[in-house]
Amino acid sequence: MSGMKRIWLAGAGMLAALAGGLLAENIENPGFENGLEKWDAQTAPAVAFETGRDAASMGESGLRVKVISQPAAGMLTSSRMPVEPGRVYRLGYWFGGGVVPAVASIEMVFYDENGVELPAPQPPPGKKARTVATGGKAWTGYELGAIAPEAARTAAVRIKPMSGPGGAVDFDDIRLEEMPAPLDAGSPLPLDSPRIQELKAEIQKNPTRGKEPPRVVIKLDDLKPGPGGGVSPQWQRVVDYAREKEVKLSIGIIAQYLESGNADFFKWVQDLNAANCVEFWHHGWDHAAEGNLKEFSGQPYERQKEHMTKANALAREKLGFAFTSFGAPFNATDASTVRVLAEDPDITVWIYGDPKNPAGKTVLRPSPIMIETRARPDFEAFLEAYAHNRGIDYFAMQGHAGGWKDDAFDQFRAMVEFLQGQGAQFVLPREFAGKN
Repeated sequence: MSGMKRIWLAGAGMLAALAGGLLAENIENPGFENGLEKWDAQTAPAVAFETGRDAASMGESGLRVKVISQPAAGMLTSSRMPVEPGRVYRLGYWFGGGVVPAVASIEMVFYDENGVELPAPQPPPGKKARTVATGGKAWTGYELGAIAPEAARTAAVRIKPMSGPGGAVDFDDIRLEEMPAPLDAGSPLPLDSPRIQELKAEIQKNPTRGKEPPRVVIKLDDLKPGPGGGVSPQWQRVVDYAREKEVKLSIGIIAQYLESGNADFFKWVQDLNAANCVEFWHHGWDHAAEGNLKEFSGQPYERQKEHMTKANALAREKLGFAFTSFGAPFNATDASTVRVLAEDPDITVWIYGDPKNPAGKTVLRPSPIMIETRARPDFEAFLEAYAHNRGIDYFAMQGHAGGWKDDAFDQFRAMVEFLQGQGAQFVLPREFAGKN
């Protein structure tokens, strides 16, 4: 099983593999299908490295790093693979698990021709050579990058427990390989690649891991009227397809653009809302951003309050109903947002909200499974994340349908048809109101 594993980074929003198949490089036993074979464990009473089905996101086994007490000394190092100085290497992996989460670091380690460990490598722009992983309910993919030092001849993966007494973090599907050239943003993505067939076969062996098929929210952001104030062809195509397939959609409206809508646009929204096949939700007033400042993050309470309330006032005026679900632009919120939502009588569901500070709303947690990877729909990346997270009770997968061209739309259709084949139930955010 470990030979079939390749990383797609759904949670991180980055592609992590070429569409054409596996690269040759990798450490041995990367998915822990053979326990800790080919891994060197240096343990202490405070930590434990265990393998088994309970720690697996794919295949039959994964790694569980347990922190028993502090200080959490110990480390686990993989076999070594050959590298060439100056080349860029990436470390892809999936992490999750742990009812009580623990924290562990993961990094690339380089060695010279005598097997002596070299100083920490430099990462390429936009990457990290080392990071930490925290146990969690969902499985998340991530990617690190490092430039092989001048004296480097081999490299390995190292995992070190850090903190979280009584907790754990799981790892699976680790891949260390040379960084490939990025895919051309305009290149069509495959819908029937060998990897897609492998993933479908893996899922078919245990489709839901003994759970009910998932409930799925299709979260489409950034609706605004098209040229002339009407409905854009991209949005119309997605809605027509969803109605044909009897699939519910949820669509976030940037409220200020309602001022430019025409009568046909408003009737389109009203009819879909009345038919209960689309829920239109509050996606901010202007979706503005300036550096780290977002509409609902870093802005004063008074401004957030104004934007929250006038969006619903305009919705009532133009659409004849108020939004009952809210999802922030960029999914960025802060303590002022919590306060504003707590005071808002209309909103009942907070999409991608803060479950620790729910503001009295039902929170739909951030999704480990997304429509878009690197800003475009990608069926293979979606399927990778789905395979790792089988058994999840629900997920809200995000996309931006207003910009989808033909290839992007075909990728989306493949996701919908796959999910229907799995018995998934497509639901609206408002159907969760009052349920958590």
